[in-house]
Amino acid sequence: MRFLVSSSTFLLSLALSSNVNIGAHAAPFLEARTMSTGGDALANNQGSGNVAAAMTVGRAGASQSQQISQATKEFWHTQSDFWKDEKKNEKKFQLDRPPWLQLRFDNPKMLTADDKKVFSSELKGLKLQNAPLQKSGTHNRGIWPVAKYAGYKGSPNDLIVKVMPNYTELYGFTREKADDINFGEVKALKAVGDFVAAGTIQDPAVASGQSTVSKLKDKLKKVQSSGVPVVIMKKKEGQLFDDIAAYKNAKGEEKMKFEEKATELVCGEIARIALDKHVFHGGRAPNNYLFTTKGNMPSSVKVVGWGIAFSVGKDAKMLDVYKYCLDTPQFTE
Repeated sequence: MRFLVSSSTFLLSLALSSNVNIGAHAAPFLEARTMSTGGDALANNQGSGNVAAAMTVGRAGASQSQQISQATKEFWHTQSDFWKDEKKNEKKFQLDRPPWLQLRFDNPKMLTADDKKVFSSELKGLKLQNAPLQKSGTHNRGIWPVAKYAGYKGSPNDLIVKVMPNYTELYGFTREKADDINFGEVKALKAVGDFVAAGTIQDPAVASGQSTVSKLKDKLKKVQSSGVPVVIMKKKEGQLFDDIAAYKNAKGEEKMKFEEKATELVCGEIARIALDKHVFHGGRAPNNYLFTTKGNMPSSVKVVGWGIAFSVGKDAKMLDVYKYCLDTPQFTE
C-alpha cells in the first residue's frame, strides 16, 4: 500500500537526515490506527528507540489507495488560485480544520509591530544579476539571482530576491490586507529558516529596462518612488515538476507512479517542516516544489513559496499532518 510504505520510509529517512527530535515525534507517528475497514495498522511501539523495529506495515486499505490517487490528480492536474475565491476556499477549509492547525501567518493577530517594519528601510549592498530568473509570476513581480550582497558570508549564488506582489492591483484587496499578506510571508520564511533579509530597492524591472507598460505607468505616477518591497531568501536546488525529463518522457502507468511518488514526497516534506518548524505550507501549486530525481523517479523535494502558511500547534502528529496534506491538495492556490 503506497501510503503506508511511504510513511515508514519517510520517518526512517527523517531519522537519518534531519535534525528533528525523532524521540518527540516518532511515538505519535507510529501510533496504532486502522487505516480502513479490515486493514491492518501501524504498530504502536512508543517505548522503542528503534524506529525501524517499531514500524510494521500491514495490508493496504482501498480507501487509502483512493486517497493518494485523488490527491495526486488534484496536486498535478487541477489548477486554482486561493486568492481569486478566498472566501469560498476559506469556508471549505474551515469545515474540517484540525485543532493543531492554527492561524495563518498573515492574520493580524499573528503580526507584531516588528513584523510590519520589514520593508521600512532600503536594502544596502545588494546587487542583482542582469536578468531575472522569472520576470513576473502570479504571486511575485520577479525573481532575481544575486550578484553581491554585502555582509553575507556565503556565496551570492545561494540567494535569490523576490519582488513582493501587489495584491491590491491583483485582487483589489485593501492596502492593509495586501501588506499583511507580504508581512506574513516574511514571517513564515523566518520561521522555516529561509529568510536572509528584507527591505526596499529600486524596481529591478525598471532599472534593467524589462519593465512592462503598466509598471512604467506606475513609476510615472510615483507609486514606486520609494522603492519596491523585496525579500532575500535562500535559494533551493531542484527542478519544477513539469520540467523533469523523466516525467515528460513517461507514459501511462509509469507517469502515474511518478506523480504518486511526487505527491508522497511533497506531503512527507510538508509534514516534516510542520513538526520541525511549526509551519504548515498552504501554497499548493506545482511551482512551489523543487524535485531531485534518482533514475526515473523523484527522490527528494524542497518546498518553496510561503505566501500562504499556517502556524502549527505543538500537539500535531506527523501522520496526521501527512494525511491532512493528502486530504487538502487544493484548499489553497
